[in-house]
Amino acid sequence: VKDQLKSYLGRPWKEYAKTVVMESNIDDFLAPEGWTPWEGNLYLNTLYYAEYANTGPGANLNGRIKWKGYHPNINKNEAAQYTAEQFLKAGPTGRADDWLKATGIPYTIGFEKA
Repeated sequence: VKDQLKSYLGRPWKEYAKTVVMESNIDDFLAPEGWTPWEGNLYLNTLYYAEYANTGPGANLNGRIKWKGYHPNINKNEAAQYTAEQFLKAGPTGRADDWLKATGIPYTIGFEKA
């Protein structure tokens, strides 16, 4: 099936779509272009799509789309803005993992890799 159907990381559904794929193991089912438009060129000038430290055969950036808002290899500081830690800090204490510790479930709120 994977050789018969193309798979993508995403497509911009509305203006200012934002997606960051980071530290993911991407298998060989992904189309080389990685991303696909929604309908024609609509929304391609306002999107922000980025990739950071992905692995696997589908993580190869050769052949990726060349859209204005696509950033194929952002640095660690840029990627850090999109970790779970950033949105979890928005809670009442401003500390990202207060409630997570209480669950007793293992978790990572930053990067897996140093």
